[in-house]
Amino acid sequence: MPATEVLSAPFKPDTNPQQLLRVVEPLPTVGRVFSGFVHGRPNQMRAFLDWDSVEAHEAFNASDIFPPFVEDFKSKVAGPFTLWHVDFKPSLEALHNTQTAPVTEVLTFYFAGTPPADFMEKAFAFREVLAQQTGFVDVALGVAHEEVEFEGEKGHPLVVLVGWKSEQDWKTFAESEEYKEKNPGWSLEKGVLRGFEMEVVTLEPLK
Repeated sequence: MPATEVLSAPFKPDTNPQQLLRVVEPLPTVGRVFSGFVHGRPNQMRAFLDWDSVEAHEAFNASDIFPPFVEDFKSKVAGPFTLWHVDFKPSLEALHNTQTAPVTEVLTFYFAGTPPADFMEKAFAFREVLAQQTGFVDVALGVAHEEVEFEGEKGHPLVVLVGWKSEQDWKTFAESEEYKEKNPGWSLEKGVLRGFEMEVVTLEPLK
């Protein structure tokens, strides 16, 4: 089953993520690769790599080309980083639409355990609200395979990517009453949602 590697890492100034990630370009088990720096945090990189499966990524990690890649990565990274695998829904096409949009909003919801079923239903239903907004392109979401510790609790984060035609379109909706009323995160009981992060990035395909 296809899985997307979701990487977030702070890098030393003048690091070129395109050069760093080009090592995977010849691999037949890798599809599209997108990367970019977070708006307002010029050294914080976000990258998304489509693998044929989690096992395909693990095979790369066990290959001869992985050790020199790791050394190169370590020489450029400037602090702790995260790496997860996510099966984005409803489709890879929707995922790629969010990545090729002029602006991509990256939302991460942290839970103790897995996201509640009713929250997932509301998250998918929220797509209908987004579809009515000016500048909306597409949305894709999925739960990380990995168990992640956040503020002392372990769970599987939900990652949501929303494509927008401009950063102003995103801001207009994020500051609206409709967003405050219908965002599924606000309906959770206290303690169910352990944390929430939002970033905006302009992604570029591997060239």
